[in-house]
Amino acid sequence: MGGPSAIDAAFGLAQMPALAGRLRTRPLPRDMLVVLQVAAGIEPVVEEIAVRFTCSRRDACTIARLYLQQVVLFAGADSHRLLGVEPGAGWEEINRNKRLLSLWLHPDINRNGWESALILRVLAAWEDLRLRHPAAGACPARRPGRREKRAWEHPVRWIRHQVTETAAVRTRYSLTRAGALRLALGLAGGLLLLALLSFCLWSAGTSRAAAVRVEGRDVGSLMPGT
Repeated sequence: MGGPSAIDAAFGLAQMPALAGRLRTRPLPRDMLVVLQVAAGIEPVVEEIAVRFTCSRRDACTIARLYLQQVVLFAGADSHRLLGVEPGAGWEEINRNKRLLSLWLHPDINRNGWESALILRVLAAWEDLRLRHPAAGACPARRPGRREKRAWEHPVRWIRHQVTETAAVRTRYSLTRAGALRLALGLAGGLLLLALLSFCLWSAGTSRAAAVRVEGRDVGSLMPGT
């Protein structure tokens, strides 16, 4: 990684979005850690960058995230690029970058569906490097189809966060919503059927009562003196 720093490239991209295609074909710049920390919302780093570039902290985060979306996390990027590392990076650096990306993208944290979907690319890249990296032998494999949680340390030591590393939670939530919807539709249908049955019974009773009244009047008209 050489040339301008990643945060400089991020602010340059914000001024000239057409540079995205060219930046994708180039190696990642130096100091990717700073961009990842800003995108993750690490407060001291965000404040430092906001002061340096004379912008709000929110704008600094937005610019860093835009750069990562356009230059790092695009479809077809290799596993190293998706994790913001160069080939030959250490396993600790790979895990650190994955944690920072999770702080920004994980669906338990980020409610933007389009952005949080990018975590699947990050996890797939991490899994690919885990299988190939010699220092990752002791790292437990992910079990497809099962809900996995690993506690990890936030870069700010006094913060701890539990992150789910698969999309199984979102899938289970979707299935729960679907089940609740089916239950609600079933109850609504049952209530409608009960109301229809009650109306039919009421209508039949009303017709029978009317027939009795008519029959009573007919019999009365046949009696003497009426």
